[in-house]
Amino acid sequence: MPVNRRTFLAALLATAAAGPALRAADKDREKDKAPEDLKTGEWEKLGQKDVARKGEREVFEITSPNRFTALNFRVTGGDVEIEDVKVTFENDETFEPTNRLRIDKGEQTGKIDLPGKSRRIKRIRFVYRSVGGGKPGALQVLGKVGDTGKK
Repeated sequence: MPVNRRTFLAALLATAAAGPALRAADKDREKDKAPEDLKTGEWEKLGQKDVARKGEREVFEITSPNRFTALNFRVTGGDVEIEDVKVTFENDETFEPTNRLRIDKGEQTGKIDLPGKSRRIKRIRFVYRSVGGGKPGALQVLGKVGDTGKK
């Protein structure tokens, strides 16, 4: 069936108009993807919690026998602000990596390196709250699994 000039031009214009919308949809899908090393199975979920609107203090007691070299915070549902983070290691040393983080829905922090070589984590304490006008968020904490040797 031959295509006339008018039909061809209409199809061409429709494709050109749809391009930006398709690129925006691809960009939204990319935001939900984890960094490459988060996909490899080297990361372990250490805890997850729904976040209320008011500021909350949360403590994740870590029972994993693994040692970790880094942390990552991931948010779903709505935007979350983390006001304070304190990591306590197996030997009771502490590390406070950030003062304040705001993580938008579907986003995550970059890799937050822990001091020293891979270490067992006893607990992670943080103060956080949902922000913005949308629905409350959920916070997930991941740990990058390091070597299994002694300190």
